[in-house]
This record gives sequence, C-alpha cells and structure tokens, in this order.
Amino acid sequence: MFDFTSYKDLVFDENNIDNDINEQRKHLADFLSWLKQAEGDDYQDYQNAFAELRQLKVETLDKFGGIFYPDDIEVPVKYNDRNLRMFQGRYIYPIKNTKGEICGFTGYDADQPDNKYIDLKCKGFDTPMFIGLQNMPEYYKNSKTIFIVEGVVCQLFMLENGFQVLSSMGSHLSQYQLQFVKRLERRIVVIADNDIAGDNYVAQVKRYTKARTFQFDYAKDIDDSRKVNLEKTLKTLNQF
Repeated sequence: MFDFTSYKDLVFDENNIDNDINEQRKHLADFLSWLKQAEGDDYQDYQNAFAELRQLKVETLDKFGGIFYPDDIEVPVKYNDRNLRMFQGRYIYPIKNTKGEICGFTGYDADQPDNKYIDLKCKGFDTPMFIGLQNMPEYYKNSKTIFIVEGVVCQLFMLENGFQVLSSMGSHLSQYQLQFVKRLERRIVVIADNDIAGDNYVAQVKRYTKARTFQFDYAKDIDDSRKVNLEKTLKTLNQF
C-alpha cells in the first residue's frame, strides 16, 4: 500500500485512486469554495474572531485554508448531507495530501469539551494522515528539521514562526504515519503533549523509530508553552 521513494509517494499509492475518490475530493473542495462565497463579508469577521480566539494571525488561517461553518447559513441540497452538516458550528481545517488535494476535514468547536475535534476523510483515506502534507514538496528541498505535533493549533503557531511542521491529529501513530516517520526519522522531532497520552506517544515513537522526541516540562503543549513564555518556547524549538 505504501511507497516512500519520493515526497509524491508519502500518501497512498495514487495508482489505486478510483473515480469515486476523485469525485469526493472535488466535492469537498467545491464545498469549501461555496462556503467562503456564501459567507460573503462575514467570512473575514469569522476569520478575525477565530484568529483572536486561538491567538493566531488571520493570514495563517487564510493560507492554511481554514474556514468557519456557521449554523445559520442556507445550504444547497448538494452540500446538505449528514457528513457535512456535522461540521456546522465548527471551524474547519482541510486535510490535504502532498498534491494539495483535499482528502478530508477536521472540525473544531471550543464549546464541545468532550468532542472538540471531529474528522471526515474520503474513501481510501480512513487511516489517520498528517495535516500539512501539502508542504512536503517544499520540506524535501532542504535538510531542516520536520516537527510533528499532536494538534493543529500548535502546528499553525509553528508555521507562523517559520518551522517545518505536521500534525498527527492525536497521540498515536497509525501504520501509515509510522512508515512516514521511519522514512524521515533522522530529520523528525515529535513533540508530544505533557500528559499520559503524550507519554504513551513518546514510547510508541521510540519503540518503532529513531526519531527524536520532546515534551515541555512546564506546559502541556506548544500552545500552552507560548502563552507562559513565548521567548523560551521559540528558543527551545530552535535548538533542534
């Protein structure tokens, strides 16, 4: 299933992609385009509000392709299906492959503490991928460190500050993600959360790969660390 001869093969074998998957990818991309257009002037207000909430730059969210899906918007029939409706009231982050094609979404809602994130993946991509694979062609052009973090907000903060980073969307690596880390293990640093799940994450990475790992000792994750001491956070990350 996996072939890692170049950055282009750091996703599933594209020779096995059928028309259904291509149609699903197009449907998700068309949906996001429709949503941005349908929001009109409200789009920028939503972006500004979410950037302030998560202490990020609006430009970062725009470049990443994030967008809020409001509850009160009139939805055309072709987008009014259960899989997309469940993202209403959430901020959507697109999940892309190395070609920049949308393979799914992850949606965030701060008012759902037990279910902050939900995911939607296209057929054929039901195993966890990394968020940010669309940047791999650029990462392959240099020998700099590639960081892997658990959450997308930590990832966006690092992108803002010039780091090469992917998000594993959780604290456990799938078979695909493990193969990816093994392929590039000498360049990878996995930054796990400072909790029990993060400890287990570190143990998994160390057991199956030679990638470096790190956990902050004074904060749960990068997002918390930067709020405690931004200068110290950046200095720590720059040591790798």
